[in-house]
Amino acid sequence: GSPGHTRVEQGFLWSDGSVDKASITNWSQSDITLKNTQPITALTVTLRLTDTPGLANTGAWSTVPTQDMTITVSRENAVMVYKFVMHTGVTLAPGSYEFAGQYSHDSGGRDADGDTYVASASAGSDAVEVYGNFFPTH
Repeated sequence: GSPGHTRVEQGFLWSDGSVDKASITNWSQSDITLKNTQPITALTVTLRLTDTPGLANTGAWSTVPTQDMTITVSRENAVMVYKFVMHTGVTLAPGSYEFAGQYSHDSGGRDADGDTYVASASAGSDAVEVYGNFFPTH
């Protein structure tokens, strides 16, 4: 959750993590944007939210069509995990895609400093992994 522990670009894949500007005092959405320059044949995106007071899942979505992906939300110790896994046989054309986890939390906002994401993708025989956090960049 600190600057420096990131690899936002590797090979054909670029990434960014941000807290959505539509977030409010007791509800937030964490966005992961991926941009690919090659057709992706395998993809897994994982969003990890550190536990904070009142943290509860309220949904998840992606710009990848629903029928092409499985989305799960689970708790692993003190971490809420959103996982987006593209189905076998699906190919994502070069472009830009968004993955979002939505959650409620205690009023007053939520510190996303400990939250992280990782995306693993394959394009043919090339495999890459990008990862980052939601630390503000000014």
